[in-house]
Amino acid sequence: MISTGGTSLIDGTSLRLPFRGWYLPNGADMENNGAMPDIVVDQKPDDEVADNDAQLRAAVMDLMRRLDDEGSTR
Repeated sequence: MISTGGTSLIDGTSLRLPFRGWYLPNGADMENNGAMPDIVVDQKPDDEVADNDAQLRAAVMDLMRRLDDEGSTR
């Protein structure tokens, strides 16, 4: 995965150049390698139409579970 920066040229066109890369702690280059999410959530077109955010719901459920787990260890 890389970052690009851009600039406008005098003739009105623009130019973009890569200037930064991202690497995993083990040194693996993330370019052309997607990051695996901690929680995989299927997104369906019907959910978006119904204003149903499955990713947000999964995130809230995970955070609530973590809070419960933390409370049980105190």
